[in-house]
Amino acid sequence: MEDFYELELNIKGLNNLEESLNDYFSEEKLDGENQYFCESCQKRVDATRCIKLRSLPPVVNFQLKRYVFLPKTTTKKKISSTFSFPRQLDFGKRLSNPSSSCTYDLAAILIHKGTGANSGHYVAHIKDESNGQWWEFDDETVSKLGLHPFGEKPGKASNKVDHKAQGISTAGSLTDNNNNGHQEAAPTSTKVEMFSSTDAFMLMYKCTTKDDNATENNKIVEINNDSLPQHLLDEINELNASYVKSCEEYQSKKDSHLTYVNERRQEVKSVLTEAPADPEDDSYFWISTDWLRQWADNITPPSSIDNDPIQCEHGKVPASEVTSMKRLSSVAWEKLYSKYGGGPTLSSDDFCMECLKDGAKNAVSADIYRERKASLKNLAEAALSGNCPDGPSYFYLKTWLTHWLRRKNSDIPSDAENGPTSVLRCCHGDLLPEHAPGAKRVSVPENLWLFLYETMNEKKADDIVTSPSDCQPCEICSQELSDVASVEGNLR
Repeated sequence: MEDFYELELNIKGLNNLEESLNDYFSEEKLDGENQYFCESCQKRVDATRCIKLRSLPPVVNFQLKRYVFLPKTTTKKKISSTFSFPRQLDFGKRLSNPSSSCTYDLAAILIHKGTGANSGHYVAHIKDESNGQWWEFDDETVSKLGLHPFGEKPGKASNKVDHKAQGISTAGSLTDNNNNGHQEAAPTSTKVEMFSSTDAFMLMYKCTTKDDNATENNKIVEINNDSLPQHLLDEINELNASYVKSCEEYQSKKDSHLTYVNERRQEVKSVLTEAPADPEDDSYFWISTDWLRQWADNITPPSSIDNDPIQCEHGKVPASEVTSMKRLSSVAWEKLYSKYGGGPTLSSDDFCMECLKDGAKNAVSADIYRERKASLKNLAEAALSGNCPDGPSYFYLKTWLTHWLRRKNSDIPSDAENGPTSVLRCCHGDLLPEHAPGAKRVSVPENLWLFLYETMNEKKADDIVTSPSDCQPCEICSQELSDVASVEGNLR
């Protein structure tokens, strides 16, 4: 005789808890090759073997054998058949001396999610004894399921609730939902609420009644609600207090943050509502669209207004930055400027005429450049092919002229580019020999050379070198290149 709190039940080929318990407590006949060896008789005899319960604990765990060993493959397999079990279980009839009433209520279900025996995920469904609510514990996530252990109404999924007549004559049953939802006891028999699952592998039942007439060997151990050690109770109370405090602090921060967010929304809405300037009103202000976007989109706005990106070198608003700024009404500007400061303040009077004139001048220059380039394009192509017209001509870098021809007609050479004659002069100030690295050149007619000279002289005056086509290469550099070529020839 020994104490144990868990019953390991077979479920293979069995449909419900009642059948598994019948199998567990059934008598096993020991005969034939499986005879029992009697130590008193010192011989094998026919016998029967069975398990009997003498007393019941306050909590009973049913371990459902969902995993079976397969000898052929030496692996484990999960049994995924549907298994039913009741919400309430009368366990008194299972005692060796049956008791008139030993009722156990379903208190927890352990579930294995997955198809294999060596993988998957475990969750627990546990009932709160104080209010009958069920909760799912999935690692750090806790979810409320309601009054049903699977959080579902009857007949919805594999983990479901069935109502089957079991013919048990105990009081307290589930009946149909008449009389405005009130439950009434059936007059003749009761219906036990049943649940079904394909993944449940452990059921925990808790005793709710005790037979006052039970004998000493047939008694149910009482649950002492005050048996929790004081140090554990203190620790639980401390953790609960800490949790409540954390919840209060979180709620306070949340309320404060939501208040701030609502205030920011109202501020943005108020300013943007007043932002459009009256087309007939000459009193308006310019603001950087980048700053305004950051101010409107972010929970934490920029510290101060920054209009430097839209200000020209003259301290005003250039026409070239019109896509990077927005016009605000006086009311909207005053709201922003009074709260955030910064600047500089750019009003309707700060439109830069100097930049406008420069832009017009550049546009005219670009038109002239485009027209002249189109007229000289044929000369450049002829020069690259070696057909330079008779008359005065000048040397240009071949690569530079080729690149210039490939440009669009409106593209003027930039300040960052090298000039057309930047590498034609050697360190001695004379013309670099043509067979020097990077010194490949072509002769261009004088009118093309003058056009390019005027254009590049505005960009890089120091980078333009006049090299007539009759100019002789540097003798020193020519000799050095010849010596190098001779040495390389000898090495070969």
